[in-house]
Amino acid sequence: MANFSEAMGIVLSGGKARRKDWNRPSHVEVLQKENMHFVAMVMKNGIVGPYPPSHCDMLALDWDEVK
Repeated sequence: MANFSEAMGIVLSGGKARRKDWNRPSHVEVLQKENMHFVAMVMKNGIVGPYPPSHCDMLALDWDEVK
């Protein structure tokens, strides 16, 4: 398990991360659209949207890398 900074390090290096209590397989990852990169939330049903982290997400210690 990791903290928010470690999780964002995983995401920024091309990986995927998720909180333990999120609905599987929801995760965050970096996506590119029209030469812009952004951190996105990918929901279990395939819907993709922006990821504005909550203060709870930033303080959580239950982040995992999605393999």
